[in-house]
Amino acid sequence: MLYPSSPGARNHTLLAECSIDPEREAAAGAAEHRKRLFREAFASELSRDAGGMEYLLVSSELFHARLWNAGEIERLKALLEPWCSSWRIVFYMRRQDRYATSLHSTYLRRGGGSDAILETLNPHHFMYGHVLELWSGVFGAGAMVPRVFEHGALVDDDIVADFVAASGLPLP
Repeated sequence: MLYPSSPGARNHTLLAECSIDPEREAAAGAAEHRKRLFREAFASELSRDAGGMEYLLVSSELFHARLWNAGEIERLKALLEPWCSSWRIVFYMRRQDRYATSLHSTYLRRGGGSDAILETLNPHHFMYGHVLELWSGVFGAGAMVPRVFEHGALVDDDIVADFVAASGLPLP
């Protein structure tokens, strides 16, 4: 199994950022240069380290939060497709009010103003049925593993144990 470091050592935010429509970015020229450099580093890492790999594990909350349309999700798939022959998308859904509270606290920790949070929320974040439909349209309904992120709904009430079970990865 390979968990690549080029997209981010702990959270693969660069995979998500690299898949965003250029029209949604203010500095499109600089962003495209940064994306090209990342794509090259990612391809180099996987070409170097993927020999004998059976599983490629990528993970980021930003896949849901930042990829808003089928074209963006297709860009992500295109980045991964040279190394993947099948897919399993584990998608955790938190109760929307709790998710909004989490987004708000993250926004405040990053220096945002309490009254400005409503301007930054995107309805896409909360429409789980729509999100599942978009991702199913790109990766196939059989690839989707929707999970409820809530105490009592997780395997052993533990997110790691739940992910291991839901992903089907051969982890101890």
